[in-house]
Amino acid sequence: MAITGWEMADLVREVCLDAGAGPLMLGGALPGYRGFAAAISVGATFPYVIQGVVDPGQWEAGRGTINPGGRLVRVPHASSAGGEAVDFVAGEKHVGLALHADWVARVEGHGHGIEAIEGLAAAIAAGPAGGALTKVDDANVRLTLGGEAATALLTPASISVSWSGQLAVARGGTGAASLTGYVKGNGAAAMSASATIPASDISGLGSMAAQNASAVAIGGGTAVLSAFSLTPASGPAHAAVSAVNGQSAALSLGTGGVEMSRVERMASANSGGNAGSDFALRRMDDGGAALGTAIAISRASGAISCSASSAPVLSAARTGSNFNCCFAAQTSAGTLYFGNADGTRFAIGPNSNLAVSPYLTASATSFAIGASVETSFASGGRPLTDNGLAWGTAAYRWSTIYAASGTINTSDARAKCDVGAADAALIEAWGAVEWQRYRFVEAVAEKGEDARWHMGLVAQQVRDAIDQQLGTGAALRWGLVCHDSWEAVPAQDGVPARAAGDRWGLRYDECFALEAVWQRRAIARLEARLALLEGESGHAGG
Repeated sequence: MAITGWEMADLVREVCLDAGAGPLMLGGALPGYRGFAAAISVGATFPYVIQGVVDPGQWEAGRGTINPGGRLVRVPHASSAGGEAVDFVAGEKHVGLALHADWVARVEGHGHGIEAIEGLAAAIAAGPAGGALTKVDDANVRLTLGGEAATALLTPASISVSWSGQLAVARGGTGAASLTGYVKGNGAAAMSASATIPASDISGLGSMAAQNASAVAIGGGTAVLSAFSLTPASGPAHAAVSAVNGQSAALSLGTGGVEMSRVERMASANSGGNAGSDFALRRMDDGGAALGTAIAISRASGAISCSASSAPVLSAARTGSNFNCCFAAQTSAGTLYFGNADGTRFAIGPNSNLAVSPYLTASATSFAIGASVETSFASGGRPLTDNGLAWGTAAYRWSTIYAASGTINTSDARAKCDVGAADAALIEAWGAVEWQRYRFVEAVAEKGEDARWHMGLVAQQVRDAIDQQLGTGAALRWGLVCHDSWEAVPAQDGVPARAAGDRWGLRYDECFALEAVWQRRAIARLEARLALLEGESGHAGG
C-alpha cells in the first residue's frame, strides 16, 4: 500500500552544509518538511539517511541522536564508505528521518481496516468490566471501581484526585486514608515520607527551598543551580566540599559553562606533620585551560607563593593622597625580593641573607628606577661593604654629578705603601701631553652646532705619550690611565641586547697632580737658570 498523507506529515528532512566524519551541524528544515527538533524528543535515537547534493556519490544510513549543540551524532549501518562513517565534503546535503523497514513491511502486509478486527466493536460497546465512568460536569468525571464504595473524582484542570474509603496500593500499601506528606514510591515497597526519589522522578519536584534540607542528598551527577545561598535562622553558616585523601576538592567559578577560576584543596596527600592538602587559587584562560596557580599556601608552614608563566603582581594601596600599606617580614631571616624580566632586582633584608641569596648575585644584581621617578633621601646613603663597590660601570655611566663640594678621597698614610717621589721619566713623558679643546660626539649628534666646547685631555694621547717614553703598556701601570671593556649580552627575558665594547678614561685628579709635578719641575728649572743669569751679571736685580 502507498504511504498516505498522514505518514508524509511526520517525515523530517533538513539541509546540512557541514563537513567531516563526525557529528554534523544541521541547517534547518527543507520546504515542506519538519526539522528534527519538532519531531524527535531530546535524547531519542532514530534512523536517518544522508544524501549528498554537492557530491551525489556520498550517502550514509544509520541510527543517530541530536546532541545539545544541535549536531547529528551518527552511527552508520550502511554507507558509500563501505559501512564506515562518510567523510562528507563541505556543501549541501540532505538529512532525513527514515522509516523503520519492519514498520513498512507491517503496513504493506496489512490487508484489512480497523472495522474488520473481530470482536472490537462488541468490546468497545461493553466498556471496562467492574467499573463505570459517570460525568459529573464538563470538567470532572467519577470512576466507580468494582462496584465498591471507593470512588475517585478526577479533575484534569488541577490534576487532583480525591476518594472515599481507604486507598489500597498494589505491591505495598500505606494503609492510610490520606497521602498527605507522601511523595512517589519506588513501586516495590510501601511509600514513606523518607523514601528515596529516583532520578527519573525528580522532574516537577519543585524548588529546593520547599524541601526538607536534611532529607535531600545528591549522590552523583551534576547539580545545576541558578543560585545557591546559605542563610541560617541563627548561628554560623557552613558549606563543605570534601574529597578522599590524595584527591583534590575544588570550587569552580566560571562564565557561560567555562571555568575561569578555581579555589582548590590540592591533591597532595596528608603525610603527617600537617603536610599535604595545601591550598591553591588557580586561574584559567578564556577556553577554560589552566594558566597557572595564582596563589599557593602551604598548610604546614603557612608559606605563600605566587608562580606563573607571567609574573604575578601583588599590590597594596590606600586611595587618597598618601599610601600607608605595609609588608612586614617579622623574623631575623626575613627578606623581601623584587625582580623584573629585564634583569633588575632589588631586595631588603639582613646583609647575611642577601650575601647567600639565590636571587641576588654580584654579576646580575641591580636596582632600577624609572625615568619619570625621582628618588629622594632624607639621610645619607652608603654601600653594604667598605671600598668594594663602584658607582656606575664602564658601560653604564652617570652623565653628571651635582654636589655642593668636591669628593673626599682617602689619603691616609696608613692606607698607602711604597711612597716615593715621582719618576723622572714619567714627568718627562708628561711634557708631551697636550691640553686640548673638544666636543662630545653624542652631544653633537643630539644638539648639532649647539653642542658646547670643553677643555681637557684625550686618554689615548696621554697613553701614547707615556708609552713612547716608558715603553708599550707602561701607561696602564699607572692609575691615571684607565681602560675598561665589557662582553656582549644577548637579549633575553625582556633584557635588551648589549654589544661588546671598551672605553678609555683618565683619573683627572692624578693627571692634575702629575701636571703640578711637571710644572714645579719646569718652574724650578727656570728659577735655577734665572739665578745663574743673575749671578753672572753680578747683581740680584732691581
